[in-house]
Amino acid sequence: MFEVAFHDADPMLIAENNLQDAQREIDRLRGRQLAWLKTVIRRKGIVRDGYRSLVDWTASRPDIPHVVARDLAYLARRLDDDTIDLIRRGHLPFDRTAATQRLLQAGAEPADVVASADLDLAGVGKLATRFRKLTRGDERSEFERQYVNLRASDDCAVWHLSGRLGATDGQIVRKALDRRADRIPPLASPAGPDSELSPGQKQAIGLTTMAQDDLIDSCRSSYRLQTHHVIPRRDGGDNTPTNLATLSWYHHHIAIHRKGHRIDPHTPPHRRRLLPPRTWTGYRHPTNVEYLNPIQQQERAYQNFLD
Repeated sequence: MFEVAFHDADPMLIAENNLQDAQREIDRLRGRQLAWLKTVIRRKGIVRDGYRSLVDWTASRPDIPHVVARDLAYLARRLDDDTIDLIRRGHLPFDRTAATQRLLQAGAEPADVVASADLDLAGVGKLATRFRKLTRGDERSEFERQYVNLRASDDCAVWHLSGRLGATDGQIVRKALDRRADRIPPLASPAGPDSELSPGQKQAIGLTTMAQDDLIDSCRSSYRLQTHHVIPRRDGGDNTPTNLATLSWYHHHIAIHRKGHRIDPHTPPHRRRLLPPRTWTGYRHPTNVEYLNPIQQQERAYQNFLD
């Protein structure tokens, strides 16, 4: 242990300056390692020693962490001797150079690279993902890695939802949840009557209501709507609004009049359910279905959330 007399200087400023000096020394050492890796590449050392890649050789022979070995191998293959010499002399930071090179490889313009100087290393990495173009193999790999995991607790009192989506599918799901969450009326959160629900709580309620909408077989089209009698006039149906329903052309002429489907008269006007033809002997209409309007659905989902 040693003590440093700071006198009138700011201890935090002195610590920061010493950390920066130590980091520059690390960058110079990384530059020396890059220069030696250039020699390994020219002498085909990885082939002689039987390694699959330069990353494996760097991680195994000098016993360097795999993350650092990956950056060393990447820069050793990409940079020329003059640029590596700048890193060795301490004129270029090692980690920043690796992040900038990946940004250029992703297809960023020189102006974007200049603007990235104001970002931290994590920000530069995120910026590179915006320019990176996925190949067909990458798209297939991302598609195959998608999943949704819905797991219940031991007493089934709480369900845990997790998963993985690709970039496009994730944006679609988030946009749909945000749009459904914006439709939820103001509701007080369990924290108190004056605090509103958080965006995550609204999205959870919105996801539940979206699933409820999909569980009921009905016509949701708004194209070429036509009027149909729920109870046909030959069976005593009248022309009152409660006996009328709007259906798309397909559901009206094809599903009902040609294939024999019919509207469940016990469903409310806003959730008309289509029943299959009576000739379907294996079908049994559920008798415990509760039909709720959108506001009632949101209130029910919120009450379940509180319970």
